[in-house]
Amino acid sequence: MIPPFRNMLFLHGGAVGDFILALHVVAAVRRLAPEARVEGIVRCPLARWAVGHGVLDATIDPEDVGLHMLYAGRADLSAPLAERLAGADLVISFLGGPASAAAGALRDRCRGRVVAIDPRLTPETLAAGRHVTQQWSDVLAGVGLDARVTDDALFHRVEPAAAAEPVLVHPGSGGRDKCCPLPVLEAVVRRLRDAGRTVGWMIGPVEEEQQGSAFVQRLALTAPVTYERSLGRAAELVRSAAAFIGNDAGMTHLAAACGVPVVALFGPTDPCVWRPRGPDVRVLRLDFASAAATPDGIARDVFDLLDVHR
Repeated sequence: MIPPFRNMLFLHGGAVGDFILALHVVAAVRRLAPEARVEGIVRCPLARWAVGHGVLDATIDPEDVGLHMLYAGRADLSAPLAERLAGADLVISFLGGPASAAAGALRDRCRGRVVAIDPRLTPETLAAGRHVTQQWSDVLAGVGLDARVTDDALFHRVEPAAAAEPVLVHPGSGGRDKCCPLPVLEAVVRRLRDAGRTVGWMIGPVEEEQQGSAFVQRLALTAPVTYERSLGRAAELVRSAAAFIGNDAGMTHLAAACGVPVVALFGPTDPCVWRPRGPDVRVLRLDFASAAATPDGIARDVFDLLDVHR
């Protein structure tokens, strides 16, 4: 059993979606010691926004403390990193499993307990159709931390004012094969708009880089387009939305974690393993190659969610 802890250090090197899912695991651990301070050394820029909104009390840019030294298993860590490791009662690292160089370096330098979690999906988890957070929490259970991951919201939602706030539609994802065909989403936007709902597109640098300016101009034909380069500002927009429609992407995970009603659109990836965790999430798995008949179903789920929150 791991004794009570007062200071927990969370290490993570992934992007938005993986960071949010890992944060669900951290939140489960924190429930075992509600008074503990949780500091993150996290690569995802959203971590700075997360401080003060829920799970994290502080965060540090990995570059500022030379976190990369851990990957090489080096013992000559920077003074700021060594100081933080020495002050932690519990370190939860998503930088590699127990046999990784990072885990070995952490065990050499930490006075507290180190739990090293390999964030990569195992074949067993995929075959069983288990959620990846269950795979990670099983590692914690194996060292005496019974941290049960739930679908509770991680962040505080800003309740929208009636129908004044938009239903946000995010058409992008890190992988093009994860993106629902744009004509389907355009049809959904038109159905919502014709029903009197306020609707808006939300995009960021990924969508602009992948699709170009013509894509943005096309979106503007059906609804206003909000472009957010800052993840923090995007997060504020998302957590005040009436509802959120998105692909298997980081912003969909964020919306779910904020408690926003979410319709998550999955294509090739298994939602049993990768679905967003949140209190009000509906997942639709679609054949994106032949999705021409799906707008009604997506719109219906959005209307149902909005009716519940009316």
